[in-house]
Amino acid sequence: MSDKNKKPKISNQVLQDKIEDKTLDEFIKRLEANTNHDENGIEFWYARQLQEILEYGKWDNFKNVIEKAIKSCEGIDIPVEANFREVIPEVGNNPEGGRPTPNDFQLTRYACYLIAQNADECIN
Repeated sequence: MSDKNKKPKISNQVLQDKIEDKTLDEFIKRLEANTNHDENGIEFWYARQLQEILEYGKWDNFKNVIEKAIKSCEGIDIPVEANFREVIPEVGNNPEGGRPTPNDFQLTRYACYLIAQNADECIN
């Protein structure tokens, strides 16, 4: 196979390491396999699914990456709420009062891209 016909590798070295040198096409297939649709047919992904795709072991480490991605979104004046929607548990209350702690996010394709771009080496 000539160099022209080879599938492109992911250019971001950190992301490339996280998905074990899989090609970009394979990563996209994994992402697409986890696509969800809301009641209006709009596609989204859950952050915890993306955490598995990017092979982060700990939610706290992955949540730090999400927070970086949110800051990136704010930095380029793209509405955060349109791309990162907190999913609040419907059952139970927060014992300290107020809203329960979010345990996931619904993400747009763009949010997934920002998260991948902000991935770091701390993936345990």
